[in-house]
Amino acid sequence: KEIKTIPEKAVVEKKATPVSMPDSVNVIYMTRPGDYLTKIALNEYGRASVWRMIWNWNYEKIGDNPDIIYPYQEYDLKKPREVAKPVKYDLYDYTVAQGETLWSIA
Repeated sequence: KEIKTIPEKAVVEKKATPVSMPDSVNVIYMTRPGDYLTKIALNEYGRASVWRMIWNWNYEKIGDNPDIIYPYQEYDLKKPREVAKPVKYDLYDYTVAQGETLWSIA
């Protein structure tokens, strides 16, 4: 029998391909207990099939197995620029008084 080998050019590195959405911004999504990518896709985009895009956008955080995600991880989701809500906040200096704790200040 003749043994055939796969040419090096035919071997593909297993890595997610970056996917882009035109005119979009990243929005942070924190996973909750019981979340999985299909559920996040359905809730955030109305289509379960978008889970692959979420995986691609967050491949460095999720890794090779999209079925294993953990609660309280932050993932980047892409949303149309007009849908994303700008964050409004005021910055000011605060001097901590003796006896105050972060808990009491918050």
